[in-house]
This record gives sequence, structure tokens and C-alpha cells, in this order.
Amino acid sequence: MSSSTPSPLDRPELTQLEARLVAMAQRFLADRPPSRRTRGRPQVLPAMVLWTALTLGVLKGQIAQVGVWRLITERCWWDRGLIQVSKEAVYHRLNDADSAEMACFFADMTGVLLAERDAAPGFADLAPFATGVYGLDESTLPTLAKRLPALKALPAGNPDLLAGKLTATFDLRRHLFHSLLIQTKGRQNERVAARGAIATLPVGALVLCDLGYFGFAWFDDLEEAGYHYVSRFRAKTSYETIEVLAEHGATRDSLIWLGTHRADRAAHPVRLIEFTLNGTERRYITNVRDPARLSIRQVAELYALR
Repeated sequence: MSSSTPSPLDRPELTQLEARLVAMAQRFLADRPPSRRTRGRPQVLPAMVLWTALTLGVLKGQIAQVGVWRLITERCWWDRGLIQVSKEAVYHRLNDADSAEMACFFADMTGVLLAERDAAPGFADLAPFATGVYGLDESTLPTLAKRLPALKALPAGNPDLLAGKLTATFDLRRHLFHSLLIQTKGRQNERVAARGAIATLPVGALVLCDLGYFGFAWFDDLEEAGYHYVSRFRAKTSYETIEVLAEHGATRDSLIWLGTHRADRAAHPVRLIEFTLNGTERRYITNVRDPARLSIRQVAELYALR
């Protein structure tokens, strides 16, 4: 008795995804003029077909290149018939392809998939003053196995053995990843890659940051670029209180300057929010300086979602 593991694409929602991807590719190809074929010249394989087939191959569990080739040659992508292309041509395209092509494809695909998707239930009203609400975080990738000759001589713990880092922005309203950026330097400061990740967000968005991103210049740059932020407050950071906006017991809402000396002071004042929750003191800062726009409770709830 034999059994087979069902393809992930057999799930109804992924079947719908396949249909959308193919429809997107067909719409793109329908706008392309017919290509002239000369004797001995193979038919050009459009990048849209290549990356759509590769994506479907991953979803179907066909990660071998021959599986991608079958998806390309056995499906009618347009009304001009099947694409006749050799296995070797597909292999070479995958090997030599520019990563920018694939990035553009996924950007287009994401736009199509999000066009009809509303915010996740219960999260549409998060910080309504902002153009979006995003969590920002970074993860160090695993250590590489020392199989390549260039790696075998490296001692354990060498930073060159780290595969790199993954920087992500997560859309808290839609419950979807917004961007994923890979950097090869495993020991690089978080704020370096974060600037590239922030550049993908709409101006006016609210960004939730952890202590790894804490820095006066970073906060100033976010504000001057038109972004809002909420961050945990680093212990022992010097500051000067400008005004106490509200205070009740252990809960305090203040306007402050980060830094006590003009030489190292941040360029813009921030709110310092302090309260105790379940016996633990919580401290956050934000450049949303009006409590009517972002209350203490909302700050706590937003950061908890992060």
C-alpha cells in the first residue's frame, strides 16, 4: 500500500494563490508584443514566467530545477501556445538571474495579493493618525557549517561564520510581513540595516522599536524623515524633564530632552511614559508628543503587540 504526502498547494487558500499568480503573469504577458523568432534562436523566457513558476514550485514542494522547467513548459501561459524552452536554458536563467528581477516580481505579487485584503479583524484602528503601524526587528541567522575550504580554517566563534542577519518590518494592522532584508555582516549594528527597512515604509507610519535600536541620532532621523515611533527606554540614559503632562501614583507621562548636555542632546523632545504592570516597571519613549493622539494605554497595547 502506497501513500503520498499531499502538496501544500492542495490547500484551498493556496490553490487560490496559484490561480492569482498565474492570472497576474497572464495579464503581464498579454501586454507584451509578439516576439520575432529567427532560425536557431530559442524563444525568450519572460522573467515573469520564470519567477512565477519558481514560486509555484516552492509551494508545490517541487524545489528541483526540473520541476520548475515542467511548470514552465507544461502550462499555457498565454494564448500563443506553450513555451518551448530547454531544461538547460531554465538552469542557466536561474543560475545567472539578477536578484533585482525577483525582488520586483515579489513586490508586484505582494501588491496584487494585498489589493483585496483588509486589515486584520480588530486591528484596523491601531494608531489611526499613522499611515501604518509596523514592528521592526532583526534576527541573526545560524552559524554556517564549516564545509567549504574557505570556512574550515576559521575558529569557532569567528564572526565570518555567521550567515548574516535578517531585518524585518511587520505590518501590525494586516498581520503580514512588509519587508525582509538580508545583510551578510552578522555583527553589524542593527540601526545600519534598519535605515533600509524604514525606507520601505510610507511616510507618517508608526514604528515600534526595541532596545537594539535605541540611539539619539536614530530617533532624530526618524522624526525628520516624517515617521512616528515608540521605543523602550534604555536604563541609565540621561535626560532632562521639560514638563510633566500627567502623574498618578507610579504612572507618569512627561516631555523630556534625551541627554542632559547640549553637546550630546537629541535634537527633538520626546515623551517618556512610565508605569508599572504586574509588578514590573515599564518605560517607553515616543515622538508622538500629544497624549490625545496616543495615550499611555495605547502605547502599552501597541508595544505588547510587537
